[in-house]
Amino acid sequence: MWRAVRIRLTAPAPKNVKAIAPALTRYTDDRDVWCRTGLGPRERNVVTLSVLTPTGKATPLRSRLGHGLTHGITLAEVARMTTHLAFHLGW
Repeated sequence: MWRAVRIRLTAPAPKNVKAIAPALTRYTDDRDVWCRTGLGPRERNVVTLSVLTPTGKATPLRSRLGHGLTHGITLAEVARMTTHLAFHLGW
């Protein structure tokens, strides 16, 4: 079973965001975005890898890939995700 970890952010959400996205502000300020119900750690890592892949930022991508493998994503799935993303990103 996975253990929820709280992500430390450097700053609270900007005050003007609260009027537009109060839930986003709450999750940011409470620092529990990884602890919410509805998505398991595997699905969260799939989403995060999908967002990080096009940025080309190797350090967070490598770190998140390690977390993804720990939470059940296979290297074959990562390869398929990368191929799928490439076509949607203008390959």
